[in-house]
Amino acid sequence: MQCLVRALFVSILLVATAGALDILGKAKAAEALAADGKFVAVMDTLDEAEAALWDKSPLIFRRPLSEAEPPVGYSAYMPGETDAFRSASRSLQH
Repeated sequence: MQCLVRALFVSILLVATAGALDILGKAKAAEALAADGKFVAVMDTLDEAEAALWDKSPLIFRRPLSEAEPPVGYSAYMPGETDAFRSASRSLQH
């Protein structure tokens, strides 16, 4: 659990924005809760920190995936061979 809290600390430090102080406070609170053995509260606090990070970040795609053909349903797709696209080709992402 401490490894998870430390990983969150590192990601918070890498996101050096002016509003990161409230996120850092949540991470410190999560570490204190972990030291007390209150792991459900730790997860809730880390969820709040993650939500704060998403609120402060621009729209990003962590793992863009290309598709070989249109999907037949939600999460039912054939991954493309590469994530490279030709400029004139139609691209499908999931």
